[in-house]
Order: sequence, then structure tokens, then C-alpha cells
Amino acid sequence: MVKKILLVLIVVVLGHAGYQVIKSYEVSESFSDDLDTLMLTVRGYTEDTFREQVIARAERNGIELTPDRVSVRIEDTAVGGFGSRVLSGTGAAVHNKQIALDFNYQIPVYGIPLTHSVHRTKIFAAEIVSPSAVQEEQIRQTE
Repeated sequence: MVKKILLVLIVVVLGHAGYQVIKSYEVSESFSDDLDTLMLTVRGYTEDTFREQVIARAERNGIELTPDRVSVRIEDTAVGGFGSRVLSGTGAAVHNKQIALDFNYQIPVYGIPLTHSVHRTKIFAAEIVSPSAVQEEQIRQTE
């Protein structure tokens, strides 16, 4: 009788632990989706405001992050995507930037921290100058 009670107790504890692990990964996936959405709207943010947005999204998903654990870098880059190449072919000047986001966070399950890593980069057009403005600037430089 004692063995049956122990067996039932072990099955219940393992089942609950499995549920908690699955729930932690659901939280992680929800946070990942929020970060993907945030990366699509990166234009106009500074490093500090973007970091604040990441922390706010983490808090909304029940994840604790501090600003010192979130690395955000926004840098000029010569690399561009398909859209930049198409616009450059029309004579428009495209100024691209790259954002890099790196941090680790933990979701505890029964006191055991499950660590998740985030490493994301995105290239975006920070400024697009119309072809006529580019041509006017070139004319001014030749005068």
C-alpha cells in the first residue's frame, strides 16, 4: 500500500514538473515572438530606448531582466538587403544600420533555473534620400 502511494506521489510530482517545464518554454516562445515584433519596429529607437522596450516586454511575459544584462548595439553598416539594392538602383541613397541584441535570462522551475539565450541581429534602412535630393547634392559638390 505504501509503495502504491509513493508511486502515485512520484507520478504526480513528475507530471507537475513536466507541466512547469512546458509552461516555461511557452513563456520563452511568447517572449521570442514579442522580440521579433519589436525588431520589426526598430527604426527611431536609440540603444537605451530599445533596451527599455526589451525589458518592458520581458516583464509583460513574467521574465525579470535588468538593464545591465541586456546588450544592445546600433551601428552603421554598408551591408543592405534586397530593398536597399533596389532603391540604390533608382538613384536613392540608403543609409543602413544594424541592431544587435544579446542577453541571457532564466526561468526557474522548482528552483532550478532554465537558461535561455537571445542573440538577434537585424539590418534596417535608417534613412532613405530621394533620387532628386541625391542628384542636387552631387550638383552642389561639382560646382
